[in-house]
Amino acid sequence: MNEKNIKIIRISIKAAVFLLLIFIGFKSYTFFMNSKPAVKKGNKKQIKAFYVDVKPLVKKDSQIIINGMGTIVPEKSVELKTSVSGKIIFVSKNFYPGGIVKKDEILAKIEQDDYIYQIDKLKAQVNQAKADLSLEMGKQESAKKELKFYEKSGMDTIEDKALALRKPQLESAQAKLEAARAELSKAELDLSRTLIKAPFDAVIIKTYIEEGSYISSLEKTALLYGTSLFRVSGYVPNDKIEKLLKAKGKKPPVNIYSQTSELFRKGYLKSVTASVTENSRMIEIIAEIKDPLSLNSDEMPLMAGDYVSFEIIGDVLENVFQIPREYVHDKNIWIFNNGKLEIRPLEIIWKDNKFVYVKKGLKEDEKIVSSSITIPVNGMPLKIDNN
Repeated sequence: MNEKNIKIIRISIKAAVFLLLIFIGFKSYTFFMNSKPAVKKGNKKQIKAFYVDVKPLVKKDSQIIINGMGTIVPEKSVELKTSVSGKIIFVSKNFYPGGIVKKDEILAKIEQDDYIYQIDKLKAQVNQAKADLSLEMGKQESAKKELKFYEKSGMDTIEDKALALRKPQLESAQAKLEAARAELSKAELDLSRTLIKAPFDAVIIKTYIEEGSYISSLEKTALLYGTSLFRVSGYVPNDKIEKLLKAKGKKPPVNIYSQTSELFRKGYLKSVTASVTENSRMIEIIAEIKDPLSLNSDEMPLMAGDYVSFEIIGDVLENVFQIPREYVHDKNIWIFNNGKLEIRPLEIIWKDNKFVYVKKGLKEDEKIVSSSITIPVNGMPLKIDNN
């Protein structure tokens, strides 16, 4: 076999292989095309509905409650100081921290001997001044008679009649009497100040003296808190100020809860101050609690300095929808409307820590979506989860 024939055979083999590959590819294409599932016209893919929980919307009357935090402070607080000096010779049996005292009750007594001696001395000076004044008034009568005698006898006219009538001497005697009486009054006042009294019904917080000790003028004796009223100095959000100001002239009830114990007490709103905190922009309010130490009741006593939360009970919102805040999304609400999601904006007339309150834009027995939807789309299909 010559070289030419060998080339012809090689070309023929290559051509046969090429044609075989084309045939195999055609058969494979035909097989896969024939095995493709047929698509029926009108059989479109349906979107799957999202299962949700729903709750019915109901109208009712709702109480406005304004929440805040604050601190218990006494309405009256005084640090007693003495105006006189001396030795403490008596202290009351109630003169101890926590002791309850009444107004004008004697808490302690300073030794009085020196003050009584000073009063006796000044009384003598007053009596002497009175005698000097009486003597001078007698001389006044003599001076008047002498002046009349000179005027009737035709003697030279006396130029300074006031001097002739001893008016300067009279004024001096009167001034000395007034000064002596003033000194006596001051001494009697000092004597009264040796009795250290409670200025109002109070509880003793601190004592600084004891029997036998020596006390100087303006030295502290005790710290007292009034027992008739305690206050809550607290703060509420700035957006609640409108409702509080509308309560002017009223005394809305206030529920007070201790943050350190189970204490609960009732009080009333006293005032809304004119100050706003610089950082948090909160409004300061003052509430008052009567009989804070429960001296006339069996309630738990309040403690000054205790940290509390409070609820100011405001007006009643009539015929409104009360919606939990977790069901509100950027001032919108999700409504289950005939199997579809409706994202509806709300006109909120009031809100507190738990709820928002709506008057218009909703209907009773409409269903609010109470479960979470990851990507809510207006009009998306929904089904109620009955499980």
